[in-house]
Amino acid sequence: MTKDPADILTQSELSICRLKILGYTAKEIARFASVAPRTVEAHIQNSRTKLRARNSVHLATILLVSGAIKVTIEELTNTYLDNWA
Repeated sequence: MTKDPADILTQSELSICRLKILGYTAKEIARFASVAPRTVEAHIQNSRTKLRARNSVHLATILLVSGAIKVTIEELTNTYLDNWA
């Protein structure tokens, strides 16, 4: 049985991957999450490694298809963080 990606990744990795899927840059995510951009990039790379994703698109597909991350069409229109800050 394959493990659920939500059980493999940390909450921080899932949160950062979710924001990346929504289209935000590492710099934008870092500002909202109060971390360094390199930390954001490290979380994304660690997520790719843990899930054996070939690239960022593959990572996003794994997370979305598995249900580990859910997004709405409203969030994809980049209104999510505009109201979050």
